[in-house]
Amino acid sequence: MGRFLERIYPYGISVVIGIIILLTKTEVYKVIRLEFILNSSITFSSTYIGFVITAITVLVGLTQKPIMKFLNKKKFLDLIVEYFMASIMIGTLVIIYSLYLGYSVDNNCIVSKVEFAGFVMIFLSFLLCLIRVASFLMKIFLVIQYEEDIFNNNGVEEIDPNKPFSNNIISKKSP
Repeated sequence: MGRFLERIYPYGISVVIGIIILLTKTEVYKVIRLEFILNSSITFSSTYIGFVITAITVLVGLTQKPIMKFLNKKKFLDLIVEYFMASIMIGTLVIIYSLYLGYSVDNNCIVSKVEFAGFVMIFLSFLLCLIRVASFLMKIFLVIQYEEDIFNNNGVEEIDPNKPFSNNIISKKSP
């Protein structure tokens, strides 16, 4: 149950906020400086997607680290991939929806309740996914900093430093 809640909380909270907006009596919203908000959301989402892709390449470079082996052994890598892909997909959805709103809203910056609720739900779920991924990355990098103290290096396998591009693995098992 805990893992299920962990997976759905960004979307659940966003849907609740969206329903609250849809239940209000206001039918349209006048959003001041809507163009600025949409441009900022596109820029922010694009930058964050680039950050996530960079973080993925860093994590791929850490595959031989004990923390990554531990996460793989405990079957957390699939969850990590899910978190990263969800944030990339929702970030892309923010960009697409922001472009849609930019083209569909008139110069008076009047947005219908449904369009406004949709934007809030998508952007809020994006922010919550961002916080989840950032929290995860901070924990990984913190553990990597102190991994010698946390993980016992006995039994941890490493790539032979003399042959970094081979699949030659040395085992550091204690006698």
